[in-house]
Parts: sequence; structure tokens; C-alpha cells
Amino acid sequence: PGRYQEHDISPRSDISCLNLEGKPTADSHQQCHAYCGYFLTCQKSWNCIQVTAYKHPITPHEKIRRCQWLKTKLITSLSNYHNQKRLYLPNEIWSLVAKDLLHCYATINTQVTQGQAARYQVNLNHEVWCKFTTFEGMNYLSSLSNTPLRGSTAISSPAVATRKYMYLAENYLGITELRLLSSPTQPQVDATPGIWWQEIEVDSEVTVQSDGTKLRRIFSQDKPSTVWSVLPSKKPRFAYFSLNIHQPLRMGSLVCNDPSTVAYSVLWHRGISMIHAHTAKDDLSFYKLWPEGLWVYMPLEKNEVIRELWQRRSPLTRRRGLMLITSMERTFIAGTYLGQLAHNSPWTLIEKLEPLPRRIHVEVSDKGIGVLGFESPKPEPAIGDFADLDPPPNPINTNLRDYLSTKHSLEALQEITPCRKGQEHGISGLLFRYMDGHQECAGEIRLDSLCEPLQPDENGRWSLVFKKKDGRFPFVSAVLSRHCEPDTDLESVINLACSGKLFWIWSRHQCYVLYEGQTSPAAT
Repeated sequence: PGRYQEHDISPRSDISCLNLEGKPTADSHQQCHAYCGYFLTCQKSWNCIQVTAYKHPITPHEKIRRCQWLKTKLITSLSNYHNQKRLYLPNEIWSLVAKDLLHCYATINTQVTQGQAARYQVNLNHEVWCKFTTFEGMNYLSSLSNTPLRGSTAISSPAVATRKYMYLAENYLGITELRLLSSPTQPQVDATPGIWWQEIEVDSEVTVQSDGTKLRRIFSQDKPSTVWSVLPSKKPRFAYFSLNIHQPLRMGSLVCNDPSTVAYSVLWHRGISMIHAHTAKDDLSFYKLWPEGLWVYMPLEKNEVIRELWQRRSPLTRRRGLMLITSMERTFIAGTYLGQLAHNSPWTLIEKLEPLPRRIHVEVSDKGIGVLGFESPKPEPAIGDFADLDPPPNPINTNLRDYLSTKHSLEALQEITPCRKGQEHGISGLLFRYMDGHQECAGEIRLDSLCEPLQPDENGRWSLVFKKKDGRFPFVSAVLSRHCEPDTDLESVINLACSGKLFWIWSRHQCYVLYEGQTSPAAT
């Protein structure tokens, strides 16, 4: 059981349930728990939902851990009980039985451990006691009070300071850690997937909210507040992507210009949804968490760092953009170009970076990234003109409503690595490697979907073969290390060389390639 509020990748706003493997099971808790309802009253069923409601996105690792913990507990219980009845079966059999009973067992386990939900006040000027409990293999804060309870620990004596600072860590089900200090001293902790920190500045009283098993919330004022994957060392400066000035619910973090970073990827899904810093030993499983959207890959050269961040604001998420300018004067754009009748907003400088690691706070939301947070002074206002990066005027461009585009020189091109995303038949992008070792990417590149690299022939010739999806939308179907002529089996071919300029223009449905007067077929 658990409220499906926000998935790690593409969150939803409904209240459908997840099974223990993290897959949607029904359209509502009523359907999901229909068979559990035989042994739960309406009130107990509602209480169970409150205990297991997701407060934050659950990580894939935690889904696996939770399922394995429940399964191990259930196998042990089944085996021990039936051993007393002299029914001895191997654990492999009990594992199969447990798999079918796991959802019911999770519900019963929640019911057994549950007390009465409550909301109450605690005075921090008096002695404060706290108590922890274990739920589904994780430790949670279960009580905060001014009177000692059995098994509780004193965490604060009567206050001398007029103001206290409370630091809370919480995951998707409740509060996992609490630190109460008399001065604003942020915990020195690294970002841990699924753990969110909050700072509460308190004069005297806080309100505590319990779901009957563990504490869900502690606050001093009943108003929206922000939780952070890493607490900022000082009040951050926010750069919003629109005029909608809002209090972000969650702010993740991204360390720019870390020596271990070899590239960046930005996910575009109706707007900027996620930013990832790649390392040489990157775990590429994160791609699986984001089944939809387009990836803009930004490879770095040795000792290349981000020098400037520019932002394009718009009330429409799909018209927002983020531009990175590096120390080697290379420019990467994560953002769409607009159709013929629309005009892009200007680019605005939002951050200048030194060649040192710098943490940037990034909003985590099912609506995409709406704000970035910085702990540095605001740079001098600047508006840049980057018209030279726009694709050239061409009638076929008007077939694309909003599109992404990259421009590449093919001089000294050495190697081409196609990317074939998922089960799709087409080539989503090309990763170029040049004689001097640097890389560029045309189109969409996912490092978990790269094909075998190929080289142009001895004369530097290669070609792109095009087909049409559903007979309408053009896409690259093959990359050949030679020149060829169109025939009855080929929709269209562009012959290229290791010279000249190439424009790769693409959207979710199709792509166009322009090269030295040659163009790919237009959509029909």
C-alpha cells in the first residue's frame, strides 16, 4: 500500500496505489485494497493509507529494499509456523507463497504496528524527549514530547537561548532523524537519494503530526516550506524560469565543475525536467527512471568546466531554456526553438562559476524544474545574443512546432557512434569523436543506448539513410561508412564528408538534417 503521489521520474497527481514492486495496481485505494478490506474496517483502512502515503518520491533502491524486507519477514514467519506443525518445506517454496501474500502481509503489518493518529504541540523551552520506532525495516521518529515515555531519550534541556533550530531528515514515509540546536549549524551530510532535510527556526512551540506509527511532520508555522537534499549554507538566491514566484516543495542538488564530472545530461519533457552530472564510473540505470522525454547530452573535454549559466524564461514550460557556456567557449543549449510564428524570449545570465566545485540547488517537481537556487551573489545583469546558434532558415522547419537543434563542424571527424533509444527502430542521435579527442553530439544521446562506433571510409565519406515513421515523420534509420545512392528500398540518403557544417533538428516525433545544401525528407 502507499499513495502514489510522485514517482521518481514522471510523477502523477492521482492517488492510485503501487504494489510492492512499484507498479501501479489500480485506480484507487478502494480497488487496490478490495481484498484487504475483508479484515479492515473503514477507519482502519483509512489509517493504513495514512501510514503508507508517500510524502516524497520513493527511490528504486528503496522499493527493492522494502519488498525484500517484507518478503524475508513473511518467509521466516511462514516457515517457523509450519515447522511447528511438522510441515517442512524449502525456502524456495515459501518464497513463491510469500510472493502472492506480500501485499496482504504489508497491510496487516501496518495495522498491527499502528496506534492513534495525533496532532499536538511541544514546548522547546522545556525538556524535550524523543523516541524512535522501526517500520518495515527503517527507523523513524515516533514521538516528540515534554514528558518522558518508556524507551525515550532526552534531547534538550530547558532552553537558555531565545531561539532554537531544528533540523529534520525525512524520507517518503516519515521523519528519520532530528537534531535540536541553539544555533544555526547545518548538518554536514552528503546528498542521500530519498532523504530530504529541513531547517525549522523556532521561538518556543512546534506542532507535531503523527500517523499513529511514526511522525510525519513537525512545523512551527502551518505554511509551505522547502525540503533540501543538501541544506544550503545560507539563504539561497532563486532564479525562476517564469514570473510565477513560488515556494518550491523540494530542492535537489547538483555539483557543477567537480573534477570527476565528464559530461552533463538534461532531460527535456515538456520543459526542463532533470539535470544529471556524469562521471567515468556512472551508474546508467537512472535512464530507466525517465521513460519519456528527450536527453540533451553535453560531453566535456579534459579540464573543461562550466563558466556561465544562462536562462530563458517563459510562462510556458516548453518554451523555457537553460544554456551552459564552458571555459573552452563551447555552448550547450537545453531548450526548444519555436515555430515560425513564435518568438523566443531573450537569454539572461543567472550565474558565473569559478573552475571549482559549486553546488546548485534544483527544484524537483512533477511539473519540471521551475527554479534554480544559488549560494553566490547575483551576477551583473546581462542579456546575450546567441542568434548564430539558431538553425538556418528553411521551409521544412515550419513543420516542427517546437524543436531542438545542434550545429556541428565535421572537420577532422574521426568516429561516429549512433544512439538507438529503447526499442525504437530509428537513430535518435550521433556521438561524434574528433581527431583531437573532443566529442560532440547531434540529436538525442543516451549513454545506455549507444551502438557500435563506425568510421568514415578512407576518403572520409559516410551517409545517413532516412525513412518515415507511420509514413509521415522522417527519422534516421541507418548510418553507413560510405556514400550511397537512393534506391527503391531507401526513402532518402544524405551523403556527408569530414568537412562542412551539419545541423541536426529534432523533436519527439521526427528529425531533420541539413548538410551543405542537402536536406532530409519533409514530414507529410
